[in-house]
Amino acid sequence: MRPYSAPTPPTDTSVEPSCSAFLCCECAAKPLLLSAGERKTLEKLARAQSVPHRQVVQARALLLAGDGVANTVIAEEVGVTVVTVRSWRQRFETDGLAGLGKIWEGRGRKPSIGEETIAEIVRLTTTTTPE
Repeated sequence: MRPYSAPTPPTDTSVEPSCSAFLCCECAAKPLLLSAGERKTLEKLARAQSVPHRQVVQARALLLAGDGVANTVIAEEVGVTVVTVRSWRQRFETDGLAGLGKIWEGRGRKPSIGEETIAEIVRLTTTTTPE
């Protein structure tokens, strides 16, 4: 995966943008609005080596969205689906940086031991002594 670098606009302005254009075109979503502080934080995360990979990929995708890159190009660039890019954009628009890297409830591996069993084990462990 290449490190994040901001895209450069095409130099030939006489040519109309097409759907294969890297930057905004008729079929691209509107650029994601990022404050200077949010952009700085996302750029730091996109270069980080000590944060979960998912957050690095998400930060790169959001930076590209902020630069006006089409969702399909973002998805291809960072290796996720277009649906994932859209959901990350929506989550960022509603939750901001707080929603970055968050995994929604109901996702992931389900517990193999029920909460009642865990509560009983904790109760027995804290109230009784081994024989």
